[in-house]
Parts: sequence; C-alpha cells; structure tokens
Amino acid sequence: MSWHEQVYQAVLGPGDVKNYFVIAGAYRTKTEAVDAAAAMARKGFRPEIFSPPQKDDPYTVVLGEHLTYPDATHLAGQAVKARLPEWTYVWTFGMPLKKPVDVQFTLFQRQWTRLPESVGPNLWAYLTDVSSGSRDFRLYVVAAANAWPVDKQGISEKQFQQRIAGLPYSVAVYANKVGSTRVALEEKEYLVTARKIRFGGNEKVEFDLIRLL
Repeated sequence: MSWHEQVYQAVLGPGDVKNYFVIAGAYRTKTEAVDAAAAMARKGFRPEIFSPPQKDDPYTVVLGEHLTYPDATHLAGQAVKARLPEWTYVWTFGMPLKKPVDVQFTLFQRQWTRLPESVGPNLWAYLTDVSSGSRDFRLYVVAAANAWPVDKQGISEKQFQQRIAGLPYSVAVYANKVGSTRVALEEKEYLVTARKIRFGGNEKVEFDLIRLL
C-alpha cells in the first residue's frame, strides 16, 4: 500500500478503500488451482487464479479483488456458507499470503497417532484435555523412531509421558477450542491449526498442518 493510500485509509476508514481481496485457497501447482477454481465456479462464484508473486509463494484462487472491506467480508462469508475452503480469508496489501495446507488429520482424545509420512518421518501426535468444560486443550507432537502400535482405546497422559521420556517433542496449547499455533521440533517448524472440535463423547479435533521450515 502506498503512502497516499495509507493516508486515505486513515482519514476515511477501511470501509471506503477498495484494497481488499477474498482468497479462497492456496495451491502448490497451477493444476490444483485450476481444479479448485472450477469447483468454485460450479457453485456460482467467479474465481480467478493468481500466479505466485514470488518463487516460494503459492497459486491463489481469488473470488473478488479491489473490494471495500465490508464487501470483502460479506463475500468471504458467502464462500464459507457455500462450503468453499474453510480458511477463505480477506487479504490486503502488506499481509502475508497463507501457504497451502500440507496435510489434514484428525485426532481423538488420548489416542497415540502416527502422522502422515508427507509431514515428516517418524512423527507422532497425542491429544489431551478436550472437554466442553475446559478452555484449553493440548497437542503433543513427538519425534519417535519406534513404530509403536496405535492404541484405539487410548492411553492415559501418565502412560503417554512414560512412553515419550527422553524423546524430542513439542506441546501446542489451544485456548478457546480452536486456533493456530507454531510447533518447533528438531530444527523444523510447523503451523498447526485446530479448525474443528467435537464434544459429547469420543472427542476429536481436526487439524491443518503447514510446514514453515
């Protein structure tokens, strides 16, 4: 955003400046972006594909460009209601572009689960403290070479702590049920977003994971 645009926005407020875009997905390849845009078009939207501005940036699918902030938030809300990507968001100049999600996974409470190999070799996860009466829940990500069996009945946190003794691990704490946090483990860094939680017995959380480093 130029200096003149910043002054204009400061005087009139964000609602009067047409500097906002609605982005409905980020993809590593143009083919993935084209397929996603075609699916959005079938739902009545007019998506456009933007090429990466820099080498490491993704292809983005844009539903609207140069909108006022109220118009952009309204369009983003329509996209979410139409079950377009749940992380559809409003973007403006100066904001970083969100990276494509590397993997989505679901964890059940107190179950020891191996993450997909696409995330990294020998990574395991454990979810605890998920309840309708708790503000926080915790996600452990552990680097473990041992191919331990997954216990579908779940294990207690005490058993879990005994199992990971001496192993490198990182803990992510989520407040207010959902949100994003960074997880650093063995010189790698991930952004892990808890995007949906289910209560009422057999609690589970759905996660998106993005490799940062």
